[in-house]
Formats: sequence, structure tokens, C-alpha cells
Amino acid sequence: MLFSTVYEGWKNYSGFSARDSREVVLRTPKWEGLDCLLELVNSLVEERADIARTKKVSKEEEIDWLSRVKRFTWLPR
Repeated sequence: MLFSTVYEGWKNYSGFSARDSREVVLRTPKWEGLDCLLELVNSLVEERADIARTKKVSKEEEIDWLSRVKRFTWLPR
């Protein structure tokens, strides 16, 4: 698995190639993606995926979580 990190301004984007050769990019969540993120988390809870959550989250809880995440700044090392 090839892992790379790209710094764009003050944001840290990391990625790797999946087993099926698709490029996977990990990035800081964006406010525009809140509804999709909420849907993803709740679908993972429904299928009992091995994640930190075991109960579905409300939009208010997800807003609170995202606001805490957005306080962190990823700086180049």
C-alpha cells in the first residue's frame, strides 16, 4: 500500500491506493458534507460496524462533533 501526504496551504490531505487500485483520499471534513457524513455514520451504526459509535447520531450531535474537529489545524511537519 502506497501512502502519501500532500500539504495544501494549512490543510493536510493523505491518501493511498486501495487493493482494487482506486485512489483513496483522507481529508478534514467540510461543513458542506455534514449531511453525507451523518448518513454514513448512521448507516455504519445500523450495520454494527466496528466504529466508536453504537447509537445513531442526531444532526445536532454531528454539528457539535464537526465544530470540535474543525478547531484543530493540521500543520506541515
